[in-house]
Amino acid sequence: MKKTLPILFAAVILLVLPLQALAVEYSITKTTIDVELQKNGDVKVGEKHTYAFDGEFNGITRTLYAKEGTKITNVQAYEKKQNLKVEGEDQTYKIYRSGKDETITVTLTYLIEDGVEVYADRAQFYWSFFDETNESAYESFSVSIHPPSKTEDVLALGYHTAYGTEQIEDGGVVQFDLGYVSSGENMEVRAAYPSSLFSAGPVSNEDISGTIQSEKESMAAEAAAEENRQNTLKQIAPYALALFIAAGIVMAGYAVSRYRSNQREVDRQLNSLSFVPEEEMSLPATLYFQNHRNLTIRSLTASILELVRKGYVKQKSDQEFQVIHRNTDYEHETILLSWLFDEVGGNGTFHFEDIHEYTADKSNHEQYQKDFNLWKRTVKKEIDAQDLYESMNKWRGFTGLAGTLAILFGIYQLAAWMFVFIVLGVLFLVLAFAYRPQTVKGKKIHLQWKRLMHTDKDPGALTDDEQLRVFLYEIGTGHRKVENEPGIHNRSFSSLDTGTPAAHNDIMLFIILAASLHSNFSEADQTVSAAAAADII
Repeated sequence: MKKTLPILFAAVILLVLPLQALAVEYSITKTTIDVELQKNGDVKVGEKHTYAFDGEFNGITRTLYAKEGTKITNVQAYEKKQNLKVEGEDQTYKIYRSGKDETITVTLTYLIEDGVEVYADRAQFYWSFFDETNESAYESFSVSIHPPSKTEDVLALGYHTAYGTEQIEDGGVVQFDLGYVSSGENMEVRAAYPSSLFSAGPVSNEDISGTIQSEKESMAAEAAAEENRQNTLKQIAPYALALFIAAGIVMAGYAVSRYRSNQREVDRQLNSLSFVPEEEMSLPATLYFQNHRNLTIRSLTASILELVRKGYVKQKSDQEFQVIHRNTDYEHETILLSWLFDEVGGNGTFHFEDIHEYTADKSNHEQYQKDFNLWKRTVKKEIDAQDLYESMNKWRGFTGLAGTLAILFGIYQLAAWMFVFIVLGVLFLVLAFAYRPQTVKGKKIHLQWKRLMHTDKDPGALTDDEQLRVFLYEIGTGHRKVENEPGIHNRSFSSLDTGTPAAHNDIMLFIILAASLHSNFSEADQTVSAAAAADII
């Protein structure tokens, strides 16, 4: 069978060869193997391997596999008639020849005892000189099989990489010219001559001529079928490409139309919506959605204060919080309560000093990261459950189909078409994951908050709760950095004016808490990150 291109979708790897050099970088530029069948059934083999080394080397290795009933003996190596040291262990032979930046040719000779199988009608040499366990590529590989005496009655067949490479020459010599052989390939060569040429007795009274001929016809039929499949794929490739391009244009047109339609609907709805967006999602989910699907220490600060706003937690003192109840609306709120008030704090309370004591112990760093990431993942789960993005499943489906076709074209050696569909697949993949159009709901939420941040707000026009929600959103997205506000670090809860309206005091309370929370968690996160970086170094 024809050699399969070493590619499946993006390109395919070099695998292994039994002949390998004891050097870092090398190439096997040429290998010729001469096989001389002996009248008594033994086989003399001479292998010439030309290596081009880049850098220092100590020699080469060669693995010689003996078939059942045979034995490999008298293994010797030469370079220009000079003997080289050979050490054998099991089936692996090390040939010692040191040097640097050289091209050398090593001759390896050995005897295969009983390597010829004699049947009633023919005697065959059926052998593999490498298999799929090989570790290097051969740039040029050939095998010549010589009968014990001249004859024109020869049957020859190559298997796997050697298929179709056999050529019968004058006197019955069979030449297998494989050319370039990539690593990981398999091969077997087979040559059968009249049994009368050999003195060894038959191993079987059966005839093998019919078996060899049958295999030859079967493999030829399989090769023809493969060629037909290749031609069929070649014929349908332009139509498949046209279909993909047409489908891409249709889907792109639909996406543009859908985008404009959604935009018109959002514009219509925005005119009738309240100034402050409704609570369609939790605050952490809103921050994640608005902040490019990212949650930061600022997001965490706002989310902790959101627990206070919603009444799950109360502030006991300048530095301490206490859980009131755990009947939360969202899973991530429960996780945040457990993390802060059970893992970092204790007994349902959390003190600012707790986070410093917790992260000061290096053994807690891994758990800190796990809990922080668990909270982020559960916030993401809420987002995924919302109808905020248009489905891109069709684009992903076309990516899979393009990849499948690329694999098929690669298998059947249609490299140009394989490359075309790899490019198409990559384009569909990029679009499927990079382009994430929002639904009407998602775009509405996004634009409402964006409009709110770019519009002057009259606090008197907002309810107390709306003022807190807007403030926490500003904190979580970084639109408002309370730690930089003048005099914030000199203010305390006792400094709040009891004669001012409650809403004003609530905001001032949250400003002081936000500054303290952000400062403490930023220091803790820096401690954990610095320790992790030091471990890597």
